[in-house]
Amino acid sequence: MSPIGSVSPASSATPDEPVSLPHLPGRPGDTSEIEGTFRVTRYGGLEVGRSGTHEVAEGVLTVRRAAHPEVVDTLNVHLAMNVASRRDPHGLPRELPLRVGEVIEVEGEYIPARKAHAHNAQGPAAVVHFTHTPGGFVVVGGVTYRVVSGV
Repeated sequence: MSPIGSVSPASSATPDEPVSLPHLPGRPGDTSEIEGTFRVTRYGGLEVGRSGTHEVAEGVLTVRRAAHPEVVDTLNVHLAMNVASRRDPHGLPRELPLRVGEVIEVEGEYIPARKAHAHNAQGPAAVVHFTHTPGGFVVVGGVTYRVVSGV
């Protein structure tokens, strides 16, 4: 078994079926559409940067499906969820404070640690983002968040 555990391909029925995860045009080949659960180990709150406001957390990813499982190099993940704004209306409606130990569902883009250059207390971390339309979603507290528009 690899040090990152088991990663399932996105299509589990037959190898000829198309990947059922969303695909964004122009997505770099060394990233992957991914779906799974995320267990929060540290909550970072809101961060404002050049790509907008994001709710961030550190944690452990359990991969349910990956379009390109070969790029998954760690399950230690920095999660960055866009929060809707006038600049970018695609995201969470507001901060949804996560608790340490909470498990949420995520679908989005996985950037491997070797490319993301992110680090946390557990070492090199991959990044999961685009957890909003058109590339994914999150389920927090039983509520599915895909897109908010008209902010």
